[in-house]
Amino acid sequence: MKLLDLFCGAGGLSYGFEQAGFEIALGVDINAAALETFQKNHRNTQILCGDLTSDELKQQIINQAKRLDISGILGGPPCQGFSMKGKKLGLNDERNFLFREYLKIVETIQPDFIVMENVKALVNTANGYFLEQIESELKRLGLQPKIKVLNARNFGVPQNRERVFIVAMRKQAFDFNRLPETSKASITVRDAISDLHFLASGKGEFEQDFRLPKSSEYQCEMRQNAKKLFNHQATNHSKIALDKLKMIPPEGDKSSLPKELHGKQQFVHHIITDPPYSISAENQFHTMKNPRQGVNFGEWDRNFDPTAWLDVAFPILDINGSLIIFCSYKFISHIGNKVEQLGGVVKDILVWQKANPMPRNINRRYVQDMEFAIWAVKSKRSKWVFNKPDGVPYQRAFFKTPTLLGKERTAHPTQKPVSLMKDIIQIHTNSNELIFDPFMGVGSTGVASLILERQFIGCEREKDWFELARQRLVNLNLFQII
Repeated sequence: MKLLDLFCGAGGLSYGFEQAGFEIALGVDINAAALETFQKNHRNTQILCGDLTSDELKQQIINQAKRLDISGILGGPPCQGFSMKGKKLGLNDERNFLFREYLKIVETIQPDFIVMENVKALVNTANGYFLEQIESELKRLGLQPKIKVLNARNFGVPQNRERVFIVAMRKQAFDFNRLPETSKASITVRDAISDLHFLASGKGEFEQDFRLPKSSEYQCEMRQNAKKLFNHQATNHSKIALDKLKMIPPEGDKSSLPKELHGKQQFVHHIITDPPYSISAENQFHTMKNPRQGVNFGEWDRNFDPTAWLDVAFPILDINGSLIIFCSYKFISHIGNKVEQLGGVVKDILVWQKANPMPRNINRRYVQDMEFAIWAVKSKRSKWVFNKPDGVPYQRAFFKTPTLLGKERTAHPTQKPVSLMKDIIQIHTNSNELIFDPFMGVGSTGVASLILERQFIGCEREKDWFELARQRLVNLNLFQII
């Protein structure tokens, strides 16, 4: 079966399909240097270099594909506009619309299947607009799209790298559950590169002999019979950079440095937050004996990725900081795994028992009187804060308070009591430390923080909740608004 690879780059995606027995007949990219590498990896493959937005190039591709009898199309449209490391301009970034050029060729060639891959952020960029457009268009073209985020570490790659894959077949739907994930333990960076000899700053050569033997199965597979080592060259760091690196312990990061050496990047001492966790749909049930509908919490609660925000927030957490995330029981392991992938350590699961929970259908379900929060710390080396209350022989991970009553209660559907947040903040933080809440809601964490003489930064996307939180904080007369 012959394949066309659009946005082929150096040919990694094609190489995988070639190993699986497919023939890569045609590769297309705008980058001539990348195509040179692609050609070395796929010596019998035809290539075209050019801009896929060009009608002339698209016609060339279509003509070649028909002549070669192409059955499938691969490709990953440029991802800079979706990437967490990019500016994420969403609808304002023209690179984000190159998937349309890909789909125009799919429409003309009518392949049996397509495979498209991109960064995980594609799922949520512009509130999922791009992914919805791709899925909708593929269905219109008679294909059956299936979408899943896969992690390279589960397939024998020494990298924690998540990508979203879209596989659309014409005759049947693709089943991601049939993918043969490796049963072996994850391959580590040590497994991959421990055969590279030490280099001082600025040292190394483009081409040199291997000085160390292979020491892992992975290295044997990668090196095979190679005689030369290429590109083993160390960055030429400045003296200031080298002095900073010497101050960072193993498995440490920038937060290990004295504050005056942090540069533009600053850190927060703790992150305490209650993100959305898709409870709108599941709460549309009758309650008690009357057919009363549950609350619809709105679009902010739907289609929310409960872990994507950690890629941005976790790096700014202090080395000794605590991370406390309220979540549904359904997401405890999912969020915990993400925290540990980022280098954090989950210490405990906190439980909040509501003394007066909202009743449910009493003849069909248990009363939902518990909520959960993950407590994690930045790393295995963290010297975290834990202020056990006086007079308590041991502190249980169990907090019991009423839900909101009286003047404290607002219209926010998942507002936490200030008394609960005070209990948690007193145990896990010290006076004058900086607490960050990226999903502030109506500001209960902020109110508790200021009452307890902590500093607070809060973010909230919904203007009504933000203004309500702001007013609650202003009414305390305990701080200056920045």
